[in-house]
Amino acid sequence: MYVFVSLLVVVSFSLVNSAANTKICSDVMWGSFITNEPYLADGMNNTAYYDRQLQRSSQIVHWYANWGDGSGDFGWNVPHYSAIAKNFTSVGNSLHHPMLTWQPWGTPFQKTTNTYSLPNIAAGNHDTYIDTWVNGIKKLNYPFYLRFAHEMDGDWYPWGQNNGNTPAQYIAAWRHIVDRFRNASVTNVQFVWCPNNSNNGGTDQALYFPGDSYVDWICLDAYAESSQYSFASTITTNCNPQNPYQRLTAISTKPMMIGEWGVKEPTGNTAGVTTKAQWYTDAANAVVTQFPRIKALVYFNQYEYVLDSTSASLNGAKVAFGSCTSIPTFTAGPTAVAGLTTSASGIGASTTASNGGTQSKALTSGTTSGTTSNVGSSSPIVSGNASSDTGNVEEAAWGVQLSFNVMLILSMISITIA
Repeated sequence: MYVFVSLLVVVSFSLVNSAANTKICSDVMWGSFITNEPYLADGMNNTAYYDRQLQRSSQIVHWYANWGDGSGDFGWNVPHYSAIAKNFTSVGNSLHHPMLTWQPWGTPFQKTTNTYSLPNIAAGNHDTYIDTWVNGIKKLNYPFYLRFAHEMDGDWYPWGQNNGNTPAQYIAAWRHIVDRFRNASVTNVQFVWCPNNSNNGGTDQALYFPGDSYVDWICLDAYAESSQYSFASTITTNCNPQNPYQRLTAISTKPMMIGEWGVKEPTGNTAGVTTKAQWYTDAANAVVTQFPRIKALVYFNQYEYVLDSTSASLNGAKVAFGSCTSIPTFTAGPTAVAGLTTSASGIGASTTASNGGTQSKALTSGTTSGTTSNVGSSSPIVSGNASSDTGNVEEAAWGVQLSFNVMLILSMISITIA
């Protein structure tokens, strides 16, 4: 009887994980940021490597552009690099879409460098520059995610809780920019409004919300400094102020994106601490069962947060989020993300690369104090030989879990016999 009951419990655990993985594939977009891509000479090779490891395409390709250096020069940089991000060869029906975090920032890259102040943006003093992006994105003719002045609730950026900025000034600047796009009838841009999950002053992020009619996605950036802190806690209890997920979803009807997130390996005494691999499984389960408004996860794949900090970590991420046979698509358009649908991914297939264009001028990069979100951050990730494993989502999830279950069941049997 003891063995029989144990068997039921373990198989039940497998069913939960398999269901979570399937829902993560079909209902939640996956995206990634990797240092300096797509600016590298070899394009998106690192992102493609991780896509193959996970057996899941990065539908959203994330990078950063500053108003005050070459990365923010639309005509010189953005069409070329967006084409690289959109068209690189990955896994299945890739459907890559660029997401630019658009930072009103100039050199030197310090939080006191307020060259592009919020009041000046709202007053139209930078419209000539803004309109280069308005007209440029309109010509791209494919969905383009624009994440303007993120983490505004913090005090580590010029547009944040410093330099005399107020929530009202932020909202005015945000609305002014959106109005410039609307007045030009730009229909392929998606505005992603993204505070941090926590800030030093305990300021309610909702104070900076421009309103549902001015955003397409609400968003949070959320990191776990160790796997002992669950993903769920990074958007609920382990925040200042607490429960940003609940507060933001209460004031908006829009889907939520986790725009930057990641987890570090546990340090110190790790006895009883959740492994990074298990953390990913728990995160996938939490998104499916506790946070249904989350419709996109854009992983910050650098520093200690890298998916492959260990082979077990990478495999855990694959089981939790990868090996997908179907992926979600969203209808693009201003002020609404209509209708979540599912399309076949075709794991054995690949998209056609079309990375034409000329190399742009070199970027001006800087170091950022108190943040890990700068276009010129650390050196690129060096990846090993890519694996081209194929498989079905349920086969991947069940394969790992059932092997574990068999060992556990055999252990129980031996204990019972003893």
